[in-house]
Amino acid sequence: MRAPRLFVETALATGAAIELKDEALHYARNVLRLDVGAPLLLFNGEGPEFEAAVTAAGKRSLTLAVGIATGAAREATLAVHLGIAWMMEVSAYAGNVRSG
Repeated sequence: MRAPRLFVETALATGAAIELKDEALHYARNVLRLDVGAPLLLFNGEGPEFEAAVTAAGKRSLTLAVGIATGAAREATLAVHLGIAWMMEVSAYAGNVRSG
């Protein structure tokens, strides 16, 4: 099974420790159900993905240890870009339609 990916709004570097709080903590703990020792991939949209693992879990935080970079950053697929463009177009039309 592949490790889940998690977006973080911080610079990533091998050996760094990241503490998750607020929305990121909620997503990691309640949606991904990560606990101590769980592997995951981190990305910030500015570089490659990094391997990581949960090293500590508190009531209001989750600490991750950043491992090695896994290679080049992954780009969004064409399907994602087309889907977003379609949603924007539909939203624009829906905004122009007024109910009776």
